[in-house]
Amino acid sequence: MTYFHPKFTWWEYAEKLPGNYDAFRTAIEDFFKNNKIIKFDANPLEIQVEGKIAIMHLNYNEIFSDSSGKETTNAGSWTATMMKQGKKWIFLSWSWKAK
Repeated sequence: MTYFHPKFTWWEYAEKLPGNYDAFRTAIEDFFKNNKIIKFDANPLEIQVEGKIAIMHLNYNEIFSDSSGKETTNAGSWTATMMKQGKKWIFLSWSWKAK
């Protein structure tokens, strides 16, 4: 979670409302307790950098498996807003829509 700002927000558009840092941490911890990423491909479509702020738009494809070995494939579009903090870039927000 060191790459996420404490005020980080995220929104998968199928959900009614965006989530905050704590909800994201819980979701990520729960996901990785039961799943393993097999493949994640990201195809950046546009990256805008203005000073210490960057906005990234991309398409993604991912494959993950659950604890029983069942594989799931997802794809969609993703936008991330990032901020340069010292020498590293951290996430301020994510939003995405699965296809």
